[in-house]
Amino acid sequence: MRLTTSLFQGEIEIYNSDVTNLVIENPTVMRKLVEDIYNQTEGGDGEVILFDHDRIVKMSKSVELVTTLFPFGVNEKRLLTKLCSILEKEAVNEKNYLDTMELLAEMEKYLMLLAELFPCSVSFQNINIASIIKASGLTIVDDSTKGIERVFNYMNIVRDLLGEKLFIFVNLRAFFNSEDLSLFVDTVLAHEFHVLLIDNKEGDKINNIHRITVDNDLCVF
Repeated sequence: MRLTTSLFQGEIEIYNSDVTNLVIENPTVMRKLVEDIYNQTEGGDGEVILFDHDRIVKMSKSVELVTTLFPFGVNEKRLLTKLCSILEKEAVNEKNYLDTMELLAEMEKYLMLLAELFPCSVSFQNINIASIIKASGLTIVDDSTKGIERVFNYMNIVRDLLGEKLFIFVNLRAFFNSEDLSLFVDTVLAHEFHVLLIDNKEGDKINNIHRITVDNDLCVF
């Protein structure tokens, strides 16, 4: 993958063999870049262009932008919605269809039994597997303990539910020491995640991090 923008000269190559770290020393340029990427992930327009080989890809489908780690959790509405959709499909596939229909019939039977306590006639119009799943209080369990492990867990869940993404982290290096970052890089490469780190200052040299710096004069090196 590669990223281009009119904010500074040159393309940003996002490698598979290491983690790309884009350091932008000019705060105005960094803000504009992150705002542009964010707007596009939300379905808006922008000037930053992301290529997968020679094909332009939509950031709303291809990019996972992480700008904050506190609070940082996996139970976002879009992830839970996708998980519900997956469970609904599983419930009516060939393997589970009969069990699902039996469950719905038993639930309707039980509700009608309760309804007999009232003098008026009632009916239940929305007894289906989707409503049951949504009413169940579905949550994703995050059993990771360390901060960097929570990041890995989040990335795995996003990949499993939403597919392959380019993960763009803003100032991730400000929150973790060199040991954690080395573990992060090793895990990213081992699992073949696509990652771009955007920071406002250079950090310690870490193996397999390819640094690209845009200085205050917008020179790229």
